[in-house]
Amino acid sequence: MGEVQTKASLDSPALTGTPTAPTPETTAAGIEIATAAFVAAKVAQLVGSAPEALDTLQELADALGNDPNFATTVLNKLAGKQPLDETLTALSGKSADGLIEYVGLRETINHAADALQKSQNGGDIPEKPLFVQ
Repeated sequence: MGEVQTKASLDSPALTGTPTAPTPETTAAGIEIATAAFVAAKVAQLVGSAPEALDTLQELADALGNDPNFATTVLNKLAGKQPLDETLTALSGKSADGLIEYVGLRETINHAADALQKSQNGGDIPEKPLFVQ
């Protein structure tokens, strides 16, 4: 009976020394005992093949600028770029004439084409008497 007194109770046992237990599979999700080997395997599975510079949660947080809303921040910044993207898409591959049409300069260019030519030294001024008055 004395030996029974030295055993840990079955209800909430207090273990001393270095107790061992079978290591559960990494897929275990029940009430199995999580051994040090199990925890190490789960951490390795979580870290996976991440580069050394990003293999801790602190390094990941630093890389994301410690922004708890990183995904939202990035999406908002990308959404702000959309009008620029639409403009570039509209201009992409256009000829000079196409660009002139897109920015609405056709009428301005037509008026400039009808303007007086400097090389004529005033020779192309219509109705000169009206001009000199």
